[in-house]
Amino acid sequence: MNGIMSGIEDRENFQEGTPSRVEELSAANLKALGGDQSNKGFDPLTTFLLQYGPQVAGQTGGGNLLGNLLLASEKPLQNIIKNQAAEKKYMRFKSRCN
Repeated sequence: MNGIMSGIEDRENFQEGTPSRVEELSAANLKALGGDQSNKGFDPLTTFLLQYGPQVAGQTGGGNLLGNLLLASEKPLQNIIKNQAAEKKYMRFKSRCN
């Protein structure tokens, strides 16, 4: 085929299981994004978004939309920084104890 559909491949049927290539790419993406497999309980982005969403919904006083968005991010960012510092402190303590 030529034109808009050139280079399009037929769909594959994956209902029997996922191909190993998908798992391989997922692992590579996690590694590239800095995903730490040993620490599955703390995801800074998810934590930020869960705190930021409600803040955005009720934020006023920033002057305009951009000002409100920035103002709403203040508290969630402070929490993320505090949590990251506490985690690093714990990891330093843990490494000294081992």
